[in-house]
Amino acid sequence: SAAIVQALQTIVSRNTNPLDSAVVTITRLTAGDAYNVIPDRVTLGGTVRSLQESTREELEQRIRDVAGGIATAHDCSARVEYLRGYPVTRNDPRAYQRFEAAANGSLGADRVRPIEFPVMGGEDFSFYGEAVPACFFFLGLLEAGQTEMPALHNARFNFNDEAIRTGI
Repeated sequence: SAAIVQALQTIVSRNTNPLDSAVVTITRLTAGDAYNVIPDRVTLGGTVRSLQESTREELEQRIRDVAGGIATAHDCSARVEYLRGYPVTRNDPRAYQRFEAAANGSLGADRVRPIEFPVMGGEDFSFYGEAVPACFFFLGLLEAGQTEMPALHNARFNFNDEAIRTGI
């Protein structure tokens, strides 16, 4: 399992265009119950992120190939259960232009900032964007005097209810 984890970490560097962002991360490893018994089964879990659907498909195939090949090399077997999660979240250019004009008009251009780089977080809004032209944006949540906001899914994150008014 350790060899598989290490090999999976090379997939992005060896199989994707350096200008096309991708992530393969093992976030969970479960094995055995006793310190003096070699487990007969290990379960790995993790996440895959990319900005292009074609890259996403390539990553899935490479994970299957690498896990199977490394397991065979160690006289073991591997079964990959790959669950496709959220698709890539993309803004439709026209929907974004309409949003930006409305936000600038309602909030003022000084309060509207484009996101500088793509974000690879898993987002269920992406399913809307596959069905209709969509625009995803972040609603500022800093409270007056606050300069930094803890990331989402962080124990210190606290939603600022005052932002609801702005969002509406």
